[in-house]
Amino acid sequence: MPKYTLHYFDGRGRGEGIRLLFKIAGKEFEDKRYTFSDWPEYKPKTPFGQLPVLTVDDVVIAQTHAIGRYLAREFNLYGSNSLEAAIVDQVVENNSDLITPSIPWLFGEKDEATKAELKASYFETIGVQLNHLGKFLGDKDYFLGDKISYADVVFFTGLEFIILKGEGTPEMLKALEEVPNLKKLYDRVASYPAVAEWIKVRPQNSF
Repeated sequence: MPKYTLHYFDGRGRGEGIRLLFKIAGKEFEDKRYTFSDWPEYKPKTPFGQLPVLTVDDVVIAQTHAIGRYLAREFNLYGSNSLEAAIVDQVVENNSDLITPSIPWLFGEKDEATKAELKASYFETIGVQLNHLGKFLGDKDYFLGDKISYADVVFFTGLEFIILKGEGTPEMLKALEEVPNLKKLYDRVASYPAVAEWIKVRPQNSF
């Protein structure tokens, strides 16, 4: 088996979905975490000046979803054919629409009044997007039916990121509860044995 090393900050963020793929697949990997003070020294060694980065033996892979898709294929978590892979891809792409607009009010904006406006605007529109995703899921247990995949991991870690950050916890929980099949999926992934075990023991971080 190749030697896998995940390079990411000491937090969940964009690295958590990758960690969950390893845990679900039962594969060993080195979880190399960087503090923000460590980062300037390592940054020039990365392909694009960003984390996460995955090394597979001596091969370096950058970009979150390039890593995720690679591992999902390797671990049979990307569907059994091209059409199922396309379903996974749709959920992965949709996740950017769900999560990226939260970044300014979660991390970037310092002015409290502006932050409040950005947050209110986000939660005015998130319900519509979650309803679209709920219709896409339908009555299935997972996005691919009865088997967990990278799509479910990306959905779960995206929403968990906001829920655990604290500032948007009640609003996101309320929005999720208003789409019952997505709430069931979120809980189903959280209670998936390998995921639940990791949640118990993983480092507790603010992001």
